[in-house]
Amino acid sequence: MERIKQMSAETEKLGLPIGWSRESKDPKALPSDVGGWALKIIGLLLTAIAVSLGAPFWFDVLNKLINIRSAGKQPERARQEKDPASK
Repeated sequence: MERIKQMSAETEKLGLPIGWSRESKDPKALPSDVGGWALKIIGLLLTAIAVSLGAPFWFDVLNKLINIRSAGKQPERARQEKDPASK
């Protein structure tokens, strides 16, 4: 039992952010009011919905964003770097 207490004390000395705390400024802290709990539940629900959409959905979304980004006229400098013969 003493060994466990010693290991626990040594772990606390490291200052690693492990587990939940009661400090209100700590982002891992448990909410102390109804609004905090509502935000926590909404965040968990949004996370669950996003995860449940699956990898194929997010892969398609990222591909669409990349296509939107590459659409349109390229700046002159980018064109010159891609086609060195045009110099």
